[in-house]
Amino acid sequence: MIKKILLSVLIIITVQSDCFASSPMDAIKKPTNKIIDILQAEKYKNLTPELREEQWEEIWNIVKDSFDFKIISRLAVGKYWSSFSDEQQDKFQTLFAELLANTYINKVQENFKNQKVIFKDDKISGDKAEVLINIAIEDKPVPVIYRLINKNSWLIYDVKIEGMSMVRNYRSQFDEYLFKNSPKDLIKALDSKIEKLRIERKKPVDAN
Repeated sequence: MIKKILLSVLIIITVQSDCFASSPMDAIKKPTNKIIDILQAEKYKNLTPELREEQWEEIWNIVKDSFDFKIISRLAVGKYWSSFSDEQQDKFQTLFAELLANTYINKVQENFKNQKVIFKDDKISGDKAEVLINIAIEDKPVPVIYRLINKNSWLIYDVKIEGMSMVRNYRSQFDEYLFKNSPKDLIKALDSKIEKLRIERKKPVDAN
């Protein structure tokens, strides 16, 4: 069940924050249609490897401005962040952003089934905000909370699905890895994983 929720919620995670949005809700709601339009476009009805890659790039061009990857990276690494050099922090941030993109956009392309989304509420506290939506998964409304920060525009820095935090999930993985390994090792491992995801992404759909 959680896997299905994660796959479906990605449609809403992958939206671009609108720098002219008057509220956090607008920053999530308005650009959602851009992603859905790309997923539903007639030209992408039958995805060849070339069209799949073209669609992926279109979505990524929206996604890349949606998140504060610096905050996400720092929160995901947690207490080990200070052990990274400035150069390693920058490298990790770039790789982590690409890891999220390659992992999640691929899932969106494979699993988008016109899921119904209901935008419920947003709450603002200073420069932070939360946006609550419901996504219909097998006719059951699943609550999703987006956590955003305002840096001249509202940017996503965490997503909670039925109480499960994306950032906390990654932090538990990185904590375990960095307890035994160095930041350099983690960066190397991420680089290797991303290269495999790039190759996988470009395979014909029926070759998986």
